[in-house]
Amino acid sequence: QMGTFKITKKAVFGDVDPKESKEAFDLVAAPWSLEFSPGYALRGAFWTENMGEAHAFHSINLSPIDARRIYQWVGGDVPVGWLGAAVPEEVTVYVRK
Repeated sequence: QMGTFKITKKAVFGDVDPKESKEAFDLVAAPWSLEFSPGYALRGAFWTENMGEAHAFHSINLSPIDARRIYQWVGGDVPVGWLGAAVPEEVTVYVRK
């Protein structure tokens, strides 16, 4: 999905569609998820080398350290014990090919 989006939600972990990993193991969750459209997110990925490319089914994979850096930069705190929260600030994401 290409276009201009606002980040709406941040989560410590985001769901991973099993089809996204071509590895011999199942992935359940990816760290530092920033949802920018329902079902689409920026997130950390330790199972791929294609960082920053919108090649996954629902996400743009970033290295975990980069995903964490952006996650911390985006406003809004996730309360202790919660897995995610809405993002109160307006943060724009440009997804292009």
